[in-house]
Amino acid sequence: MALFDTTRPKGRREGSVFARPMAGVLLFQFLVLASSLFFIVEPVFAEKAVIQGDDRKCVMCHRRLSFKEPPAPGEERKVHIAIDEYIQADHVELRCQSCHSDIQRVPHRQDIPHTVDCVSCHRRHPEFMMRDGEGESVLESGQPLSTVATCGHCHDTDFIVANSDHADSGASHLYENGRPHPWVAGPGFYGGWDAIRYPSDFLDESGNVDPAAWLKVLGEHHPGGGPVNELVEMNCLMCHSNIEDHSARADALAAGNFAWANSLPLAERDILTKSEEGWAWNPEVFAEGGHLKVGVMGIETPDTEVCAQCHGQVSGQAGVPLSLETDPDQRPFTEKTGQIVAPHPVNASGLNMAVEESRDHPLDIHANRGIDCTNCHHSLNNPVYYRDDSENRPGHLVFDPRRLTHSQYLDRPLHRFAKGHSINGLADEAGEDSLRRCDSCHDGSAGHDWLPYHEAHFSALACETCHIPQVFGPALQAIDWTIVDADGEPIRQYRGIEGDPAVEGALIEGYTPVVLPRRFDEGDFRLAPFNAVASWFWLTGEPARPVSRVELAEALLVEDGHHPDLIAELDVDGDGALTGSELHLDTEDEQKVVRARLAASGLEPLTVETDLTPYSIN
Repeated sequence: MALFDTTRPKGRREGSVFARPMAGVLLFQFLVLASSLFFIVEPVFAEKAVIQGDDRKCVMCHRRLSFKEPPAPGEERKVHIAIDEYIQADHVELRCQSCHSDIQRVPHRQDIPHTVDCVSCHRRHPEFMMRDGEGESVLESGQPLSTVATCGHCHDTDFIVANSDHADSGASHLYENGRPHPWVAGPGFYGGWDAIRYPSDFLDESGNVDPAAWLKVLGEHHPGGGPVNELVEMNCLMCHSNIEDHSARADALAAGNFAWANSLPLAERDILTKSEEGWAWNPEVFAEGGHLKVGVMGIETPDTEVCAQCHGQVSGQAGVPLSLETDPDQRPFTEKTGQIVAPHPVNASGLNMAVEESRDHPLDIHANRGIDCTNCHHSLNNPVYYRDDSENRPGHLVFDPRRLTHSQYLDRPLHRFAKGHSINGLADEAGEDSLRRCDSCHDGSAGHDWLPYHEAHFSALACETCHIPQVFGPALQAIDWTIVDADGEPIRQYRGIEGDPAVEGALIEGYTPVVLPRRFDEGDFRLAPFNAVASWFWLTGEPARPVSRVELAEALLVEDGHHPDLIAELDVDGDGALTGSELHLDTEDEQKVVRARLAASGLEPLTVETDLTPYSIN
């Protein structure tokens, strides 16, 4: 039975949502509040409908009125639905209790938790047409996919791209003056520099970022859009699809094939096929009208594994043994701090841990409790997590009830996520320190009765200082770019592990972080844990810049290993190869050998730069 009868009853007055006289309304309210007796009354709505069946009981209260509602005497609360709007909605055919199934009696408490929400019925994304940059079906045009045009059919993708901290990546904060170093163009991912990633060759002759060169070097970990929008638009599918392998996109960006880069991962699902003529869309996976068939590719909310594509090693499956990623570029988070985001117990993770059997606490307590990255790093306008700006709120306003509806949020989800403040981050000044700290979820006063002067401790120490006394993962201790190994990689030294993390079975011992003062969003400083990473690298040119990866390889390597000049001076064991301690330039004479090779390739003047970078542990 439909909720509304769409024919207007004869003889009823038009021009008002409810046609009952005010006296009747007041009498009705009195009876409800006094005795909780409900009478079957048939309210009338202008030109549209009347309530059918038991839903009439709901509408007696939930209409365009405000009344004093027990058990909170004197409290006024609007509990209405806009009937004239609702009868135009897609859900008009449903009964009230189709969704509000938890409410079984009238009157009822106002805070009953509802077990039925949107995803209870809408478990998959609606069908959609894959469109090119002109908004036409790719099946008809044969052109590359445009996710901005495809997703923009329902979502405001112009707003999303313009307000994405990942797309911007610090481009809006590039240095105009006062660069900390000539080779650092900005504080964020776009134009920034650090010795671990060691990006190079993306600045033009004037010292500005060349977008195409930057994409070739670092585009793998950028969604597109923002400063590179003219070359590669924002790729929604990197985070919002169930396609896990985006290596084809990374390879295309590195090769400068920008036009098809975002489309190529679709070949994993046979949506895109390769032929002698080039790439073509597979008509077998499209339904009539150009829509992608259901089940070919899922559209999903990002989970922790999605974040791991760029941020490093994670696991959400406690039953699957862990193994360390062998490529340091695939574990950047762990590389910097040693942290492993996984629910596994330390003593039963699958890793070769040198720990006591009693170490049964999880590697990451929040992962163990089922918390995803997006639970903390949520969209700043997500109505579920929304917190208003207390600094700009009028002093008299205790609570602001205005919120986005879910429909408004889905139209314009702000892709600026809650975050703290980290070195070598996105440099999103508007979003910094928007992340909830420990004390916004946990009440420290409830569990520290044993601690004397606990307020003094809370004001001087970050929670992590005591609650992360040891990190059970390998973390960089030093990275040396003054010489490279036979694969062109720097010499890395780790703390918390015996040997190389890339070697299966290396014994992980863990390490104790260093404690340093850290600035928090309140402006105060507290002692917090860090991992400090030392680095060494060559500088050359005027103005000075780091010697690039390519230049190091050309000067120090030959086809089958290191240059003969280096072998002659540094090969201590005489095996014709440089390994282990032979790659540590401990003396000035050893440095001179490498310096001579670099100078012979035209790199002068040459100096060695040193740095010590603290990475916060959270």
